[in-house]
Order: sequence, then C-alpha cells, then structure tokens
Amino acid sequence: MKQGLKWLLLPLLSLAICASAHAVLMTDLYTGRAKIDGAEQSVSAEAAAQALAQVFVKVSGSSNVLRRAEIKAALAQARNGQREFVHPQSNATQFSALQRAFGARGLPLETPLYDLKDSAAFTPDKAWGMVSGTLRDVSARYDRENILAGRFVLQDDGSWSGDWAYISPQGRRDLRDRGQSFADVATAAAALVAEPMASRYAVATSGKDAAAVTLHVTGIRSYADYAQVMQLLERIELIERVDVIRVADDTLSVSLEAQTSTSGLAGLLELNRQMTPMEGAQVHGELSYQWTN
Repeated sequence: MKQGLKWLLLPLLSLAICASAHAVLMTDLYTGRAKIDGAEQSVSAEAAAQALAQVFVKVSGSSNVLRRAEIKAALAQARNGQREFVHPQSNATQFSALQRAFGARGLPLETPLYDLKDSAAFTPDKAWGMVSGTLRDVSARYDRENILAGRFVLQDDGSWSGDWAYISPQGRRDLRDRGQSFADVATAAAALVAEPMASRYAVATSGKDAAAVTLHVTGIRSYADYAQVMQLLERIELIERVDVIRVADDTLSVSLEAQTSTSGLAGLLELNRQMTPMEGAQVHGELSYQWTN
C-alpha cells in the first residue's frame, strides 16, 4: 500500500514547540498555497504536493527537511494517489516477491480473501495504523496466531522503504527497512518472522546430533503432491536432512533430522494449511499428517 501522512504528522508537529521566548505567533504555520485549475476549480495533485512542501518547510524552519526520506514519501503520496492493499492480481510483482521471500525461509504466506466481509471490516486507511488490536480483530476469521502487516512506498530514486509489524503469541516485533528493490524489503520481512520462529522451535544443540523423527504424510495421490511435500520439508530451516523411507498407497514416510524436538517440528509443519494433524499425530517420536491440496 502506498505511504501517506498519518505517521508523519506527530514528529513534525513536535518541531513547532522549539521557538524561543521571543517568538512571533504565526497564524499560517500549517497552511500552504496551491493553484486552482481554472476550468475544474480544483487543486491538482502536483499543486497539493507543493502546498504540503510549504508546510513542511514552515514547521521545520529549513528547506533541508524536504530531503528526508519520509518527507519525500509523503509528497509522493500527495502526488500519486491513495493507499491500497497489495493484492495478488493488482500487485502481482510485489506479491510474488513476498511469496518467494517467505518460501525461501520455509514459511507459508496466506493473504486475506479481500471479499466483501474483509472490505467492510478493514479499509486501507484503517490498516495504515497497524494497531495490534485491530489487526487481531480483522484476522480472527482466518484463525491464525501469526500475523504480519506492512506498509511501504516506492521512493523517487527507485528504492523501497517499508514498516512491518509481526504479531505472534509471544508479542509484537516491528521493523523499519529500506532496500534497492521490493525483493529486499520482502526478504527483511521474512527474516523478521523466521528468526524468532526458529529460536522458538529450535533446541540448543550443545554439540549433539540432530534429533531423528519419522513423518508419515497421507493423501499423496500424485507426483505433484510428493514434490510439494518434499519442497516444503526442504525449505524448513531447522530440518537438516530428509530421507524417504517408503511410498505405499497414498502415504509418504520420511525420516527427518532436525534441530528441534518432535513437538517443535509439529509446530513448524502445522504453519502450512495443507498439513493437517491426524488423530494421535504424535506417537513415540513419529508424526502423522493428512496432505490436502
């Protein structure tokens, strides 16, 4: 979604209280002038951006403020339009970059449906604040305990800047990042989620060998199913080795060496919606799951 003004105004307004005891009251400190289109009787986006730039200079007392990245982002927002959600169809490049970044860390990434129910509950302006309670409320229908929200903007020099909020049962982590490409920003977001998750599930090795766990996956009806399961396992960072034991009927059995406990491995597998634990899923160091497409 494109960057706007809400998160910029408070720090900028704080500059206004730095006047000396002999300061003169300025009644137009927060106003700017913009030309009105004679035919339309409206202000163009470029004129609105110029007026906003005037306000920034007045409040800060220096035109140097216009060089700051966040100010450039605010002016770009005034010129280019409204905030919007990243959608798989309308923002395919950015969405694909996110999918690749999370896939490389073995993490499934699920996006909202963007249906009427989502639209009624969650607008881009409402999402912009990234308030924890609001994010949890609108995500409740998806029954997910790990939530990632982000806001980002394309800068004038072609780079991307963004803010991310990762909410999990352990709390909230925030990240502000900038990269030469959107892929860089997406990679930083994946790391924000993957690193605490790895520490949560990892077991201190102390030089010990990785634990061996047998995993049985039912519902393997084609080579495509087999390949997807193997790719999923190979992308999970804490799994060091995957060996196929057998494929019988529709069940794939593999031996896993992982730097985590059996329960920790189960937690990682269950992040993927296609892996559903079967009844008695954890028995004597073995895991049993149903694979669904």
